[in-house]
This record gives sequence, structure tokens and C-alpha cells, in this order.
Amino acid sequence: MPGTVLRETRGFCPTCMKDLPVQIIEEDDKVYQVKECPDHGEAKGLLSRDSTYYKELSDYYFPILFPPGREGPERILNYYNYYMTLRCNLNCPICLTDANAPKREPTLEEIERTIKDFKNFKIGLWGGEATMRDDLMNIIRLIRRTGNIPALYTNGIKLKDPHYLDGLLKAGLEVVHMQFDGYDDKGALVLRGAPMADNRRKAMDVLQEAGVATVLETTHVRDLNLDQVGDIFEEAVKRPNVRAVLFKSYSYLGKAGVDVDLKVTPEDLMDVLIERFDGRFSRQDVLNFQRALIAFYDILRMHRCLFNHYYLVLRDTNAKDGFRMVGELIDLAAIQPALEVYKDRRVKGSSLATPFLVLSMLPHLLRPRAWPLLRDAISTTLHRIVYGERFTGATMSTRSLILAFGSVCDPYTYDAQASKFCIGGEITVDDGTFPTLWASNFHRERDLRADNSTEVGTPQV
Repeated sequence: MPGTVLRETRGFCPTCMKDLPVQIIEEDDKVYQVKECPDHGEAKGLLSRDSTYYKELSDYYFPILFPPGREGPERILNYYNYYMTLRCNLNCPICLTDANAPKREPTLEEIERTIKDFKNFKIGLWGGEATMRDDLMNIIRLIRRTGNIPALYTNGIKLKDPHYLDGLLKAGLEVVHMQFDGYDDKGALVLRGAPMADNRRKAMDVLQEAGVATVLETTHVRDLNLDQVGDIFEEAVKRPNVRAVLFKSYSYLGKAGVDVDLKVTPEDLMDVLIERFDGRFSRQDVLNFQRALIAFYDILRMHRCLFNHYYLVLRDTNAKDGFRMVGELIDLAAIQPALEVYKDRRVKGSSLATPFLVLSMLPHLLRPRAWPLLRDAISTTLHRIVYGERFTGATMSTRSLILAFGSVCDPYTYDAQASKFCIGGEITVDDGTFPTLWASNFHRERDLRADNSTEVGTPQV
């Protein structure tokens, strides 16, 4: 039967990258993005395998960030990825950039000119592989000297050397985002073009020994390494320096060396953990927590796009398996009525929305089992409001472990409205500054595979 239209937005043709009208449709209990290119026909991308989950989340997200009849919240940008180099010590078949292409690298003087007016920005050291730069320590010192926060994005190959990592830390490195698809070399050969298990074990041990705040960035492909989600979680939860795991689907960008039909949805990623820890949490728990997080972010002006869904785990040596799910600490279902009232008041522009929500939440947070959650929430809020500190993995308690389930938007799934609050921007030496990560990704896509004669537009919200 024909799909039911849930929403209309803008997107791109996956072939020629033209700006097109897009319909978000529900069909057979799934949600798809559908668009029609006059030159390349219909393109259809799967967004969700659970239309109820998607609709309930959207029905909370969009009214708060896009209130009818008036302007929504301002997008506040204080995070950039900076392309240090395109050189890399791997040649990943799924690389979303043009790694190892002969491109000019920014000098220290160019980096300083670019970021000199930034204050308290998180600057992601990006590539290629940023550790290929011999002057990386000087770059980190420069970022610190200008009042900003250096974060290294890396495949971890060089981090197995504790002396090298120590030099980065002494220079002022704050947090490491490490590519980590699991310890399965079969999957690594397909995704990274090389065995990675031994290197990853060594790098993880070195990072833990040094106590470095670490975020694991994973990529999953159906029928290849989706089953690694549970193993990766168990590896992360036993290492207190790991503050977050970003479980992401393979995205059809860059080299795109895997078939697009092997992409997975957020629900696919969640379901591996749900099955592994049967009865401890559910999709409904993730949905309920996500709604609470949308409200919390709204209060702190930390808005996010719709493509990544979060959940929270607290380490506890006295608990079963050494951790507690957030749903075991607070009754997530019981706080939903207060969250609905918050949404309604925000839509109306009421100044009472925040105080009402705080007062409504206190009875739930003041229960003894929720005290660890309350302490971490207060700490995060103080860092954000009182000290003006940029939220990174290093500002989190070692007790907390954030789980994210999502993807990088690609030409099959990009949604101009849902991506308005993209988490950050990007800086490159030749192409300049992009205000959103999706804009930089799509700029590269245009250069890599669009016909030079094709005029590529920018979708408007």
C-alpha cells in the first residue's frame, strides 16, 4: 500500500546531488525518505525500522526546535573539526574523505589565524589521520594557547606508544575519539583494509593507563560486524576512561566501499544490546530517555540533530554486570507527563517551562537510587553554565558512559530540517569554514562524484 506522508523537507539526489523536495513516509511499519530526481528517478532511503518509535520521537523533537508560527532556538556553534592533513596510515575502503589525496596542509600560522577569535571551542584534530603530522604537539599547544579545547580523532595506530601519547597529553590534549569497530579482524579487513585487533588492544590499554578521556567511534555494517555492538559495549563499560561509545551505521559517503543496502538503522544498533541484556532496557526506554535529553539540552541550549539517539549507563561495581542502565535509576515512564507539559509550554513560549520541569523532576531525582544521576547532571550543568566550559568527554564523571545510536547523514538520508542543529562545523585549508558537518561532507561528495556540469544547490529549511 502507498506510504503515509509524515513530513516534508529538502534533500539531495544520491546520484547528481541536486537539491530536491523530500517526503518522509511511513510504510509497512517503517520510515523512509523518498525523493524524485528528474534525471535519475526515485531514491528511497530507510530511516527507521520502527515507525512508532520514529513518530513519537519526532512529535517531541520538532515542536520544541521548530515551534509553529515563531522562531525556534538559535543554533549555537562551538565545535569544529579541523582537517590537519589528508595523509593516513590506513586506506579504509569506506573512508568518507579523500584520504591520502595530495592536498595542502594548514600551517601553524594559518591554524592560529583561523581560530584566534574562538574561545572555549572544541577543535577536533581531523584527517586523514591527524597523528601523521610531525608538529601535532605544537598544534595542540596552539589550540590551548588560544583558549580552546583540543580533541584528537584517530585510528589509534600511534597511540599504542605510551611515550607518544604522553607527549600529546603534556601539550594539552583533552580527549581522544578513537575509531573502534571491535576486535574482529574479519570486519577490520573489510572496513579498514588491514587487521586492527592487536593495535586496538594496545591502544586501549595505553589510554586507560594514562586515564585519558576516550570516546569510541564505531562503524557497523549489516552481515559484517553488527554483532560486535555488545562486545564493544562490554569492553567500554569495564574501562572508566571511556566516557562514550558512538555506535554508528556505515554511511554512503566518500569511497563508499560497501553496498548501500547494508546500512543499519538506530534500532538495529539498539536491538543488539537489548537482546544481549534481555529485560534491562528496551527501545521504549531509549525513546523516553531521548525525550528527557531533548528537554535537558534545550534548557542548556545544547541542541542536537535528530540523527543520533542517546542512552546513559552508570558504572557500579555492586550492580549486575558492573553497571546500571539509566532506566534502573529513574522511572523514565513516570517523567513523561512532565516532559509533555514542558513541550507544550515551550511551544507557547512560556517562561514557566523550565522551572516547572525542574520542580516536576526533583521528586524522581531525589530518590536514593537516582543520586548518582543527579550528581552527574548537576556537575554537567555547572560546567556548562557557571564555568562556561565546553562539554567534552573530559568533563564527565568516570561513572558515566554515554551510548549513541545513529549515523552520519548521507545523500540517501540527509534531511534539511532534522539536520539544522548539526553538532558542529568543519574547517579545511583550501575550502574554508563550513558551518555544519553535513555541509562539508556534501561538499566533498560533490567534488568526488558529481558531474562538474551539475549545479548543486543547498537545501533550505
